[in-house]
Amino acid sequence: MRWLFGVPHNSADWFGYSVSSAMGSLAVVGAPNASCPAGDCGSTYPANTGLAYEYTAPGWTTPGIIYPANGGSGDLFGYSVATSGNGDYVVVGAPIHGSGQGEGYFFTPGYWGANTYNAESQRVTNSSYGEFGWSVASYQFTNRGSAVFGAPVTNNYTGAAYLYDK
Repeated sequence: MRWLFGVPHNSADWFGYSVSSAMGSLAVVGAPNASCPAGDCGSTYPANTGLAYEYTAPGWTTPGIIYPANGGSGDLFGYSVATSGNGDYVVVGAPIHGSGQGEGYFFTPGYWGANTYNAESQRVTNSSYGEFGWSVASYQFTNRGSAVFGAPVTNNYTGAAYLYDK
């Protein structure tokens, strides 16, 4: 068993709130209350926006930091995470973004930098305030990527799930 941890790992980050893995060589861990380490996400990234960490085999040690380009304090980015079965993309939910509207993000390896990934390849949202991205699941419908996003507060808490093909 290996112990994975954020960089730096603080007690209030909620590190491990969500987890996903793919093909035994990729693991993604959500930390929806985390702040970015100094300088890693630029000087304008708000505190407590949330992060996701990407670990790869064989070392599983120094994680890449995944964060949204449009993050806001309290968004809970990383509250939900999913990986495609083949590890080609990662889906991350931020259910409180936009005062509860929520957003979902696709990140693909072709857009990632060396250790910090902030250029999402696709941003997904819903116009209602339903906490879109509360839960996410990924599946490989085509080679372009697909996901299901949960929004439990939509329609006066009736809830909804949205299927999205990237």
